[in-house]
Amino acid sequence: METVRIVEGELRRMAGEYCSFDSREKADLTICLKPAGKGLMPSGEAYRLSVTDEIGIESPTDAGILYGIASLVQLRRSNAKGGMAFPKCEIEDYPDVPYRFASRWLIELECARMAYDWGDGRENLLERYRKKIDFCMRYKINAAFFEGFEWKTDKYPGYIDDIKGLNLYARSRNVRLTFGGHVIGYGGVPGHTMAGAKGLGGFNRVSYPDGAIYDCGRTPGGFNPFQPSVSSDTMRNGTCRSNDALNRLKQLEIADYVRQVEPGVLYLHSEDISMYEEFRQMWLHRCEACRHRWPSDEIASREGAAGAIAHGFQSIYDGIASVRNPETGFNGTRDCLVVFVSPTYGKYHESDADWGEISDFWTTISKELGNRERILFGVREQFWSEDGKTKRIPALAERLIAEGGGHGLFAFAVGGADLFKNSALFSAAPRLNHFYQGAAGIFNFNGGLFASAQEIYNSEYTWNLFSPFGRDEAGDRESAIVLYRKRSEEMVHLPEDRLLRMALRLCYEDAAPVMEAFYALRDEENHFPLAIPYRLCRLLFSKRFEEHDRVKQERQWRGLNKVTVRAGELVDRALEYPLFESFFTEELRYLKGCLAFGARFSEVVAEVFAATSDFNALHHRIEELRNFVCEGYPSDFTSVDDGEMNLWPTYLDRLDAFIGETEMTVQGYREDA
Repeated sequence: METVRIVEGELRRMAGEYCSFDSREKADLTICLKPAGKGLMPSGEAYRLSVTDEIGIESPTDAGILYGIASLVQLRRSNAKGGMAFPKCEIEDYPDVPYRFASRWLIELECARMAYDWGDGRENLLERYRKKIDFCMRYKINAAFFEGFEWKTDKYPGYIDDIKGLNLYARSRNVRLTFGGHVIGYGGVPGHTMAGAKGLGGFNRVSYPDGAIYDCGRTPGGFNPFQPSVSSDTMRNGTCRSNDALNRLKQLEIADYVRQVEPGVLYLHSEDISMYEEFRQMWLHRCEACRHRWPSDEIASREGAAGAIAHGFQSIYDGIASVRNPETGFNGTRDCLVVFVSPTYGKYHESDADWGEISDFWTTISKELGNRERILFGVREQFWSEDGKTKRIPALAERLIAEGGGHGLFAFAVGGADLFKNSALFSAAPRLNHFYQGAAGIFNFNGGLFASAQEIYNSEYTWNLFSPFGRDEAGDRESAIVLYRKRSEEMVHLPEDRLLRMALRLCYEDAAPVMEAFYALRDEENHFPLAIPYRLCRLLFSKRFEEHDRVKQERQWRGLNKVTVRAGELVDRALEYPLFESFFTEELRYLKGCLAFGARFSEVVAEVFAATSDFNALHHRIEELRNFVCEGYPSDFTSVDDGEMNLWPTYLDRLDAFIGETEMTVQGYREDA
């Protein structure tokens, strides 16, 4: 019944006041929804859409019916009389990738700060998320990164009810909201938002709750001391797999969290270790209890690291799977996809020998986990083997089926437009998704605030890895890496990207050409409009004034100012066009406000690094900017942990302090001179 209600809503949205569901009236258009015969379609999300004198949609599941309606709505045209018309067609469609993580509604990587809290109150926040869930349903996106990374359920009064309600709303639309968290604690890179974040279960202790704390897996020397995986605090923070009291605590905590929020996906991060050699070193320095229980030094052995990691995963998974809620119908085994990430997820520059060890490791873990359902293992973007004969991810996916327990891979594809590598709002990197064929889930690490066109782009290349819009081909490893870097680091786009233009048209209608120009904006040094200052502020305040290259910084921030001012002008033009979907008008207005702040902020930062700074004037400019934010922007945030605009006063405080440091440093230079 819920699916029927959603279908009615989508048809009314398409047809407006002319849509009637009264069966007593003579219909101008008949739409027949029916289940498909078992075994006739390759996926539960598959559907058949037939448009003749009547319209028929059939699918083995409600999800397929919803996707059939979504395609029908996209086929809608206006006829000569101003009514609805549809081209006659027969479509059978299904996804190449079962779990399509095409959206990320967070500011800080995949782990923190919900982006759609705009300071206008709780109800508006929830309504925006419902609109984003509807957006996902309409573009066949079935997973979105939503919340994390600290297992918080008390962010504001009513949080649990709100989030459980959003998860129920999403499930009815075949969308899984993804909640992330640390399986172990996170020591963290100095200054990182997540430094000191709580993991499940707490520290390795001889006894609980107050026994002595001990290390397990610490890597002594030989690696970057700022790498979070080797900080001593991380290596004693829940890493010991042989500690069954700790495992039980983790199991109880994760079950309690799942019971409270009923997530669609749990993205569970263990030690933040990417490379095989680093993980091997960690395992060599396991505690004596782990060494006794798993005596082998081999990471791929069931008597070694793979056996230990699988043991920890089993306990956590069983806690998740145990949760049931008869009132909402939530079933932990059926409704919560579990993504285990690390230790060791590999980088594309791993040697074949090291990638082989990583593949053996995950295959053994899969075998140890047996028939536990809906589990994916996280790997980073991979391309060809060194000899160019084998694509790495498809080969590993086949091994998990043939030799392991049949679990899937989760391809985490960093590709730019992500507030990690850059502050762009669009990247063509999903054109490389076909290299991840065989993965059960693909996460193109972008697609969030101001990036709905990116989400549509991601969706196309996860639904259809070999899209008719074209893809980036490379016949050997080095060529693939060059292409990847062009897309993700240099941010090279196609001269005329038909898919991007279509996505922009779907979002912004007649304003699409203006927004295409906006998406392409950058200065001579590849800096993008300062719509979201988070990444650049993190980099700015990670050093003291005297540690920065003043000339380079002034040039960068002046370039940012110029391109941000131009971006504001383009958004003003886009707002002149009426849009059918009110959400995009609301988002453009919010974008305009963000760019207005970004332009002023970048101008002040550039002046800080200018050789002849007037410090009194700069302090005054900061105060003016504080008043500008206070008087011109809402401040009713649900939580201090959410929203990017919520950080603007902090940016200004830090900039003011930074100016004070700068003033003293420059004064020192003058005295020395």
